[in-house]
Amino acid sequence: VGELGGVEVRPALGDEGEGEPLLHRRTRIELVVDDRGRPGMHRYRGSEVIALDDMALAVMPIVDLDLFSPDSPWRDLWAPGERVRAVSSTGGDTVVVTPRGVFGPDRAPRDGDALDWEVAGEHFRVRPGGFWQTHVRGAEVLAGAVGRAGAVTPGQTVMELYSGAGLFTRGLGRDVGGEGRVVSLEGEESAVADAASNLEGMTWVDTFVGGVDASGVE
Repeated sequence: VGELGGVEVRPALGDEGEGEPLLHRRTRIELVVDDRGRPGMHRYRGSEVIALDDMALAVMPIVDLDLFSPDSPWRDLWAPGERVRAVSSTGGDTVVVTPRGVFGPDRAPRDGDALDWEVAGEHFRVRPGGFWQTHVRGAEVLAGAVGRAGAVTPGQTVMELYSGAGLFTRGLGRDVGGEGRVVSLEGEESAVADAASNLEGMTWVDTFVGGVDASGVE
């Protein structure tokens, strides 16, 4: 338990006993560049960009990129009004995503290949612009919670909606086994492509691009 601004802050599930729960837990940050070329974030419920000089919530590989100093070497890779993403995966990849491309910590261009994420000893690949849980333990904790709550057994048929890059899908596929079936549905085509790669070899799992609305599954 910690305190920030007089507010008691408790560790997220999975952080217990690991020390300071407030800092260096976020593996992805989204920034917008102000009119002076400084990266920051929008004021709450507003359009004003508040320039940052630090981001203590980010994991250390992101902090070490030096994105916020006045003489940051990254300044020539973005322009006012643009959005920037910094990602450091649990598998050891760190990149900065700008409208000009994807760059490694040395500012060398990356070819946009997927990043490696480790979850309880398993590996997933997700493209730099794709969605993944931001908390460093988030994917592990949520996958475990879904597995326990779902209580899926061998031979069952399961449908997963909003399935993303296949984090939960792989566990569900493993639980139902080859005698069962899993059907996953996700609206983002690139996420479905990531999921298909992450589920390679599970022939009883099918991934589909589609949406869910009031009338049902599209």
